[in-house]
Amino acid sequence: SSPIVVGGLVVIGVASTLSEKPKIPGEVIAFDAATGAQRWRTWSEPGGAPGGGIWSSPAVDTTRGVVYVGIGDPDDGVQALDLRDGHVLWRWRSVLHDIADTDIGSGPLLYPDQRGQMRIAVGGKDGGIYSLDAQSGRVLWHTHVGDHVFSSPAFARGTLYVVAVLIRRSTSWAIDAETGTPRWQHAIPTIVYASPATVGQALYIGEGNAFGPGDGGVEVLEATTGKRLQYTNLLSPVTSSPAVITSWLYVGAHDGNLYAFVRSD
Repeated sequence: SSPIVVGGLVVIGVASTLSEKPKIPGEVIAFDAATGAQRWRTWSEPGGAPGGGIWSSPAVDTTRGVVYVGIGDPDDGVQALDLRDGHVLWRWRSVLHDIADTDIGSGPLLYPDQRGQMRIAVGGKDGGIYSLDAQSGRVLWHTHVGDHVFSSPAFARGTLYVVAVLIRRSTSWAIDAETGTPRWQHAIPTIVYASPATVGQALYIGEGNAFGPGDGGVEVLEATTGKRLQYTNLLSPVTSSPAVITSWLYVGAHDGNLYAFVRSD
């Protein structure tokens, strides 16, 4: 995952590699952006116990000065830290003493509710999408969408867009961000690891299984209905999120190429 640069700090999460045994302690570290000096570090497990890896980029509320991170096993969940010194403000656990590998591997997403209060949306390998109160960590709603959620949701027009994996296929969901009620779903015949991107009335999804044979490409859906507008087969899996700048769509694929498209939505 990528670090985040905010308030003169570079903030990054740490996790073990897939093969590393025993696991190293998960932690969040903040460095001075100008000098590289460590400003603070916070373990995700009490006392720096092994596990609790942070696999994804943090989210930051710059108004309140809070850093949010998703945490892996053994105590999966989300942790909120004070940006100034890294002390823990709250921690929510989706699973205690996880033995089923249901990490919160996706990055938290900050979004406003209808009253302008901030919420956290996060998906887990338990197949759920959760909405939390950003100030307290209280669960506001939970919607089950599949076997696993590997990627962060996208937010626009009061809707959360999330992709859930079901064995060798996936489903894209549009979910009411206020209530957790599904609005539509769209079947995808391959695995999706990347977060979707939404601009205007379009939803962009990178598709393809990075750990198995098969093609990959980019699918464009109508954001309000889930109707497929276009699919481009790149003959290579796309496991990173699409990037949209003005009228251009950029996608990186496993064949080592960066593809640029002119948006037609």
